[in-house]
Amino acid sequence: MNRGLDALIFPTIRSPAPMRGDDAQPSNGELGASTGMPSIVVPSDWTDDTLPMPLSRECFGRAWDEQQLISLAYE
Repeated sequence: MNRGLDALIFPTIRSPAPMRGDDAQPSNGELGASTGMPSIVVPSDWTDDTLPMPLSRECFGRAWDEQQLISLAYE
């Protein structure tokens, strides 16, 4: 059986985290919260700046498929 996509994986925010006092950047994190579908955010990389800042990705999965989503996030 062809299930199609197992998950959508995308950056949590559209740019690195702002420095203290700077304006916050728009987030992509509304999808899981507004749909009630399972999602998980995991660290993914660091910026190449003088002061490295963490980057993250969100994995958005199918209903009732949390085990698959956790497995994908762990990779």
